[in-house]
Amino acid sequence: SAVVCDGTALDDGCLFTVTGGDTPDPDDGFAVTNAADVPLWDFVQARDLDGLGFPISQRWTDGPFTLQAFQKVILQWDPARRRMNYFNTLDALANRYPEVELPFVPAHQVLAADQGVGFGTVTRNHLAILEQNTAIKRRFLAEPDWLNLYGLPIRYEEREVEGNPQGVQLLRTQRTVFAVWNVPAPGTTIGRVLLQNLPDQVKKLSNVVIPNRAKSPLSELYPEPAPNMAAAINSLPWATDGLSPVERDAIDRLERIAQQFPDLFWYLLSEMELPERGDNVARLIGSPPATIKPLHSPLTTSILDSLDVAFDIASLPWIRDGLTDFEDLTSRTLYDSAFMWPAYVEALLQRDWLHDGLSHDEQRVLDQTYRHLSEEMSRGRNRQKNDQLVAELVAMPFMDTIEGFEAQAFHSLRWVYGSGFDASEALDATEGIVSYLVSKGGLTDEHVLVLVIHGSDLRYIDGITDRHDPRQFDQYLADPASRGITIERRRISLPLAGSTQLIVLRDVPVSAQTMDVFEEAVRAVEHVMGMPFPTKNIGVKISQRSGSSGGTPFFAIGGRHFPTGEIHRELKSTFVHELAHQFWTGATDWIVEGGAMFVEVRSG
Repeated sequence: SAVVCDGTALDDGCLFTVTGGDTPDPDDGFAVTNAADVPLWDFVQARDLDGLGFPISQRWTDGPFTLQAFQKVILQWDPARRRMNYFNTLDALANRYPEVELPFVPAHQVLAADQGVGFGTVTRNHLAILEQNTAIKRRFLAEPDWLNLYGLPIRYEEREVEGNPQGVQLLRTQRTVFAVWNVPAPGTTIGRVLLQNLPDQVKKLSNVVIPNRAKSPLSELYPEPAPNMAAAINSLPWATDGLSPVERDAIDRLERIAQQFPDLFWYLLSEMELPERGDNVARLIGSPPATIKPLHSPLTTSILDSLDVAFDIASLPWIRDGLTDFEDLTSRTLYDSAFMWPAYVEALLQRDWLHDGLSHDEQRVLDQTYRHLSEEMSRGRNRQKNDQLVAELVAMPFMDTIEGFEAQAFHSLRWVYGSGFDASEALDATEGIVSYLVSKGGLTDEHVLVLVIHGSDLRYIDGITDRHDPRQFDQYLADPASRGITIERRRISLPLAGSTQLIVLRDVPVSAQTMDVFEEAVRAVEHVMGMPFPTKNIGVKISQRSGSSGGTPFFAIGGRHFPTGEIHRELKSTFVHELAHQFWTGATDWIVEGGAMFVEVRSG
């Protein structure tokens, strides 16, 4: 049967409420539309419900692509080719989350016969897998567009269920899983070939393929301004004594901002202290929001430029689809930054990770950068110079994605070239190293890890005699191994957080058991907390100069704890204590320490 609107009809699509049962509101659902020139609704209407299912997520973006999850497939819009793809969900799991195992999904496999041959031969190799089950083969090839819809067959297997060695027969393809149950099972009949609701399984994982922020149903796609917004507008001092034509225009513009960008509206009203005269308001907010570009006026150019950036912030998808408390706080931080440091925020807006919802690590980078800029201002350092400096940092390659350590790298760079100087000299020194790194192509991810392990200790390392000389800094980053730095990685799958990376950065020798003890401690903390780790990357720095300290997503243990070069299992409690701090970052000291001590004791 064809896909039809099962919910609320929209001008350019449908708000499907049939799969919005994650909340008590029966009007909640997932919108499938043609918005932003992405023809998801047109595509879905022309497809079969059995092949797609109903939507189970909102849209999200991944680089240039727009994606949306349905019960049986994930659709991916390719703007360069102007075509809709079926996302290679299982290939993405195999390549990016190899530790994830889904129930009744055969493991990925690579065929040796595929090596060094053309795509035609590869296709024949994989179609041969269908010969192991006639019923699945018939269903698979009955779809004329099988290559786009299912991808190539990957592995076939049979599993014993209730004593039947062929209790369930499974075919894994690049994008879905076929199943035949030969014993009674919910939702099917014996011998019927069905497609598993694979995206439904993926959705249960935290930020695996489908970002968490896209999983929540919404009651409306574009909510109307709340009545209290209209009351707030009409109560403005210049609006209560009659309106001139210019003031009427200002009211119209404010109402449109309230409708399209409610969070920006409240920010303008409560934080920016709108001018008392209606004509000044009209000049400030400029053209109606449909054009997004405010007109310049006798008001200060910096305010107008900042408001221009603020409109772009208000257009971010995770702001437009409604704000959680967490997102509300972050959006206000961005607005504050836009009015104080527009170059920095403009650089942020060029980063894809800011547009697809915010992870804990991404929010941490924004928060720490905001605190840094505020502190520099309080010390009397040049606001515009700092703005440009941080904008250059944000534009570096290591900020292309946020994987957990960028905030620490920023902090480390700040301390390497920001401590021990007076206000002016510190800014000049930091500007010197940033400019030098930009000329060399910017910081890479490996540079970031080196910065994290030593941070402010870099000034004590042999060979770095003059922090005013950027070349010494670059020489140090180029070959960390020659300076005694070792970086060890391990990727694990946690019961709640899913795929997680552990990293040990050290400049002292430790035993081979380091990663084992580290992993045991991570699992113990997650078990006691009963919630997933707030970061997908957890690191420990082991250095002669470090004390024991915790934080997100990194903690440190001093080398003096390991005088023999061994990590004793008795010290697992130290790892547990410092790891536990990650769940209370930013809280008061007694909560941070009390919570960590509680987890340490409960973990045994």
